[in-house]
Amino acid sequence: MPQSYDITLKRLTDEFPEDYVRFALRVERFSVEKIDVESVDKELPSLLREVDFAAKVSIEKERFILLMEFQTIYRADLPKRMLGYTWRLYEKYDLPINPVLVVFKRGGRLEDTLTMNVLGREINRFKFSIIPFWEIEGKDIAEEKLTGLYPLLSLMKWDKPDAEVMEEAQDLILKGIEGRERRADAYVALRILSGMKYSLDFIDSILRRRDIMIESPVYEQILREGMEKGREEGREEGREEGREETLKSAVVDVLGVRFDIVPGSIEEEVGQIKKIKQLEMLRKAATVKDMAEFRDYLERVKAS
Repeated sequence: MPQSYDITLKRLTDEFPEDYVRFALRVERFSVEKIDVESVDKELPSLLREVDFAAKVSIEKERFILLMEFQTIYRADLPKRMLGYTWRLYEKYDLPINPVLVVFKRGGRLEDTLTMNVLGREINRFKFSIIPFWEIEGKDIAEEKLTGLYPLLSLMKWDKPDAEVMEEAQDLILKGIEGRERRADAYVALRILSGMKYSLDFIDSILRRRDIMIESPVYEQILREGMEKGREEGREEGREEGREETLKSAVVDVLGVRFDIVPGSIEEEVGQIKKIKQLEMLRKAATVKDMAEFRDYLERVKAS
């Protein structure tokens, strides 16, 4: 997921943790008062990156940790990653873990189970919940007044034109979120996260309040980290490993956007390619007519 999406979602879940807990657990409105949300340390030992959202939750006498991970499209390695996050959290806090994966765009078959087999016998089974965001009814989120999810309304399911959806999301943020900085952060988040679905020109045609954007701490953070990343990339320019991973991700992303489902075997074969020249050749993924044609082309590239 692009860095700007990560920063934005972390800011939203930090500012509106109760809304994301209610959304993930689908707790009835009348019982939401019984939820006690306590943020926990997000950076877990032995992990190479941070989890997107983790919080201690209490419902009546039950206490557990809600783990939420956000992904633009589904990837074949996600069950392993979810298992890793879940175990580290359990190891550190000694509480049951409820892992939830939120996927924003169609792409790949949604596998919610990871099994381990030895000598033909199942020895371990890990399950987690998956929320396909494109199936969420936007009007329900608006009616429930889950204000922390208003910036994501444009990615949900609606029965009205896209422009009306964007305008409604903007109106809900400006009128329904209190606090100058929180409102500004939500407005910036709507602009950034809508980029998963719409062109910048379309977004700019509706979301024009630059005066609000400059009040947003998350906007400043994205600009600052973007500049720092640019400087770092400049220092590391020419490193083959970084470029290799970027090209692999680009190929899989293009296939996911074009054909919705990316077979795990294809993703694995692309991941095994080490030569930059071969990965550059796979940019043809943007022009093939179907997955079968890409598979044939992939075999020719690997043999070259």
